[in-house]
Amino acid sequence: MLKISVSLLSFLLMSSFVSACPYCDSEIGKEVAAGIFNDNFAYNTLLTLLPIPLLLLIVAGIHFGIPLPGRRSKQSETSTVESSST
Repeated sequence: MLKISVSLLSFLLMSSFVSACPYCDSEIGKEVAAGIFNDNFAYNTLLTLLPIPLLLLIVAGIHFGIPLPGRRSKQSETSTVESSST
């Protein structure tokens, strides 16, 4: 418990001195943030995330197999063999 307390205390003391982004408080950082979070943010986010469902669809097609019109499943083949043997 003492080890966790010392670690937490040192983390809290050091967090006030640590800066993750040296440019965030500068004028350039503010211009970049204004360019990202502008009126077109939702549209740009949608365009950025749009390929993900398409890629998931392609991966699902590769994993499960793409159903082709002339292709029969194993289930229908076994039922055809069973019905022809009776």
